[in-house]
Amino acid sequence: MNSVLKEDTISQQLVEVLDFIQARTMQTVQKWHYHTEDRTFSRDNLLAYLALRQLDIHDLQMQLADMGLSSLGRSEHNVLESITAVLQHLPTSHHIPQPSQNVSPLSIIQSRKERIYGRHSETKQTSIMVTIDAKSLEDDSLIENLLLRGMNIARINTAHDRTDDWLQIINRIRTTEQLLISKGLYSPNRHCRIYMDLAGPKIRTGAFVMKRSMIKFSPKNIGYLDSNVTNSFIKKERELDKACVLAVPYELVQRVTTGDKLMIVDERGKTREILVTDIENTRLKVQIDRKAFIIENAYIYVDEEKYQIGPTQAVQVPCKLQKRDVLRLYRDSTIIGQPASESHPASISCTLPEALTQVIEGDRVFFDDGKISGISTHIAEDYIDITITAPHIKPAKLKSGKGINLPDTAINISSLSDEDITHLEFAVKHADIVGLSFIHSAADLENLQTHLTLLGGTHLAVVAKIETKDAIRNLASILLKGLEFESFGVMIARGDLAVEVGFENLSHVQEDILCMCEAAHIPVILATQILERLAKEGTPARAEITDAAMGIRAECVMLNKGPHIVEAVEVLSTLLKNAALSHVKKRQVFTHFTKQCGIFIDEDNN
Repeated sequence: MNSVLKEDTISQQLVEVLDFIQARTMQTVQKWHYHTEDRTFSRDNLLAYLALRQLDIHDLQMQLADMGLSSLGRSEHNVLESITAVLQHLPTSHHIPQPSQNVSPLSIIQSRKERIYGRHSETKQTSIMVTIDAKSLEDDSLIENLLLRGMNIARINTAHDRTDDWLQIINRIRTTEQLLISKGLYSPNRHCRIYMDLAGPKIRTGAFVMKRSMIKFSPKNIGYLDSNVTNSFIKKERELDKACVLAVPYELVQRVTTGDKLMIVDERGKTREILVTDIENTRLKVQIDRKAFIIENAYIYVDEEKYQIGPTQAVQVPCKLQKRDVLRLYRDSTIIGQPASESHPASISCTLPEALTQVIEGDRVFFDDGKISGISTHIAEDYIDITITAPHIKPAKLKSGKGINLPDTAINISSLSDEDITHLEFAVKHADIVGLSFIHSAADLENLQTHLTLLGGTHLAVVAKIETKDAIRNLASILLKGLEFESFGVMIARGDLAVEVGFENLSHVQEDILCMCEAAHIPVILATQILERLAKEGTPARAEITDAAMGIRAECVMLNKGPHIVEAVEVLSTLLKNAALSHVKKRQVFTHFTKQCGIFIDEDNN
């Protein structure tokens, strides 16, 4: 085929694609009405993109690329303009309609991003969100270090802590910002946004049977006899040292002085000697001569007087599960979970029994972010028996409060619980952004919209967390509903999402979400396990570095908490700044590149 004929054929195919898109868009465009030009344009472009993706144009794309033209693989932000721009470089007898638009797609997404996440430096377009909890306040310098190293948004998870804790977190952030401004270390134009995650109807494992933990008190430990505590426990005293804190009556502390030697009888009836090395108000600092084990039946003797040591803290007895085990999942949330016995399988309850009503035999069930998986094999009135399919070799431990995912089951539960509505009142007064968890359809957004209107909270930016199979299937309608909000974004919550769609499918599902959001010009937050090892252990995995750099595709990247979270923020900030030099969304721009030696004679190859 000669080049002219080939170009005519390709031109004809492109015209057919254009006609198909316009016809499909016209069929459905009247379902959604908006009052601003930019939202109307976003609606039309998303519909055009969805119509385009209904076609298999793989061969056409390859031919366009061979001709040095755009293959339409980066057309998400402006579909019709991309196709007509290609057609203008090809011979055609057809009339090519010119898209009429007075808006810039890139300016739309930038404007919406700034409305939700704030405006930042030109060299780092992607915002950084960090999860903050009440424990974070124990470190006086943590908030300051996070702000200085690049945190733009603080995330508060309403599934944890209380309203008093949340208010303390917000107040600490605001006072720290003012302090840094006064020192000239922080721009007065910066404002760390407060993002509050509504917990939603998360299905979790119920309570498990508890037992007393055993404490091993050895000469290596720092020891305290403390009259201000009720339970005995081990705590981290310094970086490498552990302290053994034994609960004792105040009468014992009053009776002894520094240098006294006491006797301790441990759980096994073994006698050990304790030396009092210091007195600190209501507690004694002590040193033991040999190893002792304490649960709840240990005693200290002062002369002939006997004092019982307070029991150790109660801990859960976990269920150990592996392939071919049976787990009984009770519908009654008050039932206490038990490990397996000779006469009874391991059992747990569920915090949201109504979620189990539609489970049928053969449905898959996942626990603890997919660490344990199984299939429902027997449905009874009071329980469901699940045959475990993984892990295969080493048993996994299942505890209370772990997530349950039912990817094959239709769950008709509102994503906004009664508790969420209470937390929403707090968010309206104190937050900038609210996240809606476990959204299934546009109806969940409509429900949130109603409550925000009643609470006078329509000023809040709303983020839909995409973490269920239903949300993937209904993503287009969720985005179109989201365009009604003053400010709207999407979070790709990869933890539950990976379990719902299958780990092997997560990559292309994530890509689909990113592309659809780009077509609707809606800002995206990329979340879950980003630089997780670095935040928790202080050393990054190599793969998570490249994963984090992919955050440039989103408008915001979320990090979870950890002992090394400050370092993680610093590394992520650097990664995003470097990535911004060569990428805008998924488009590569030719600015920064690794210099190659020994190629061109006019370059200095030294």
